[in-house]
Amino acid sequence: MRETYEANRWLGDIYMQKLQAKKAIPYFEKASQINPHEIYVLYNLSAAYLMDNQFDKARATYSVLKRIQPDFHDPANLAEKLKRAGR
Repeated sequence: MRETYEANRWLGDIYMQKLQAKKAIPYFEKASQINPHEIYVLYNLSAAYLMDNQFDKARATYSVLKRIQPDFHDPANLAEKLKRAGR
Protein backbone atom coordinates (compact mmCIF):
# COMPACT_ATOMS: atom_id res chain seq x y z
CA MET A 1 0.00 0.00 0.00
CA ARG A 2 1.32 3.45 -0.93
CA GLU A 3 1.71 5.97 1.86
CA THR A 4 -0.08 9.21 1.14
CA TYR A 5 0.13 12.71 2.46
CA GLU A 6 -3.53 12.62 3.48
CA ALA A 7 -3.30 9.34 5.41
CA ASN A 8 -0.25 10.51 7.35
CA ARG A 9 -1.78 13.91 8.06
CA TRP A 10 -5.01 12.40 9.34
CA LEU A 11 -3.24 9.86 11.53
CA GLY A 12 -1.17 12.67 13.00
CA ASP A 13 -4.34 14.67 13.62
CA ILE A 14 -6.00 11.74 15.37
CA TYR A 15 -3.08 11.30 17.74
CA MET A 16 -2.91 15.02 18.45
CA GLN A 17 -6.62 15.08 19.28
CA LYS A 18 -5.85 12.34 21.80
CA LEU A 19 -2.93 14.48 23.11
CA GLN A 20 -0.46 11.80 22.03
CA ALA A 21 2.15 14.01 20.40
CA LYS A 22 4.89 11.37 20.44
CA LYS A 23 2.71 9.08 18.30
CA ALA A 24 1.64 11.95 16.02
CA ILE A 25 5.16 13.10 15.20
CA PRO A 26 6.19 10.30 12.80
CA TYR A 27 2.98 10.76 10.79
CA PHE A 28 3.40 14.52 10.53
CA GLU A 29 7.07 14.05 9.62
CA LYS A 30 6.14 11.66 6.82
CA ALA A 31 3.37 13.97 5.58
CA SER A 32 5.88 16.83 5.59
CA GLN A 33 8.36 14.74 3.58
CA ILE A 34 5.67 14.02 1.00
CA ASN A 35 4.45 17.64 0.84
CA PRO A 36 7.18 19.85 2.38
CA HIS A 37 5.40 23.17 1.80
CA GLU A 38 2.12 22.28 3.50
CA ILE A 39 1.64 24.88 6.23
CA TYR A 40 -0.99 22.89 8.13
CA VAL A 41 1.37 19.95 8.69
CA LEU A 42 4.33 22.14 9.59
CA TYR A 43 2.23 23.95 12.17
CA ASN A 44 0.96 20.74 13.72
CA LEU A 45 4.39 19.13 13.60
CA SER A 46 5.83 22.12 15.43
CA ALA A 47 3.07 21.88 18.04
CA ALA A 48 3.66 18.14 18.45
CA TYR A 49 7.40 18.69 18.95
CA LEU A 50 6.60 21.35 21.54
CA MET A 51 4.23 19.01 23.40
CA ASP A 52 6.96 16.35 23.35
CA ASN A 53 9.55 18.80 24.76
CA GLN A 54 11.59 18.76 21.54
CA PHE A 55 11.96 22.52 21.65
CA ASP A 56 14.73 22.93 19.07
CA LYS A 57 12.82 20.88 16.50
CA ALA A 58 9.63 22.78 17.30
CA ARG A 59 11.33 26.14 16.74
CA ALA A 60 13.10 24.98 13.57
CA THR A 61 9.88 23.63 12.08
CA TYR A 62 7.98 26.81 12.92
CA SER A 63 10.78 28.82 11.33
CA VAL A 64 10.39 26.84 8.09
CA LEU A 65 6.66 27.55 8.18
CA LYS A 66 7.26 31.31 8.56
CA ARG A 67 9.75 31.31 5.67
CA ILE A 68 7.16 29.67 3.44
CA GLN A 69 4.30 31.90 4.58
CA PRO A 70 5.54 34.98 6.48
CA ASP A 71 2.02 36.31 7.10
CA PHE A 72 0.78 33.02 8.62
CA HIS A 73 -1.96 33.55 11.21
CA ASP A 74 -1.00 31.62 14.34
CA PRO A 75 -4.36 30.48 15.81
CA ALA A 76 -2.94 28.93 19.00
CA ASN A 77 -0.20 31.54 19.52
CA LEU A 78 2.41 28.84 19.02
CA ALA A 79 5.15 31.40 18.37
CA GLU A 80 4.75 32.81 21.89
CA LYS A 81 4.72 29.32 23.42
CA LEU A 82 7.92 28.49 21.55
CA LYS A 83 9.61 31.62 22.92
CA ARG A 84 8.82 30.55 26.48
CA ALA A 85 9.57 26.85 26.00
CA GLY A 86 12.62 25.27 27.54
CA ARG A 87 13.63 28.21 29.67
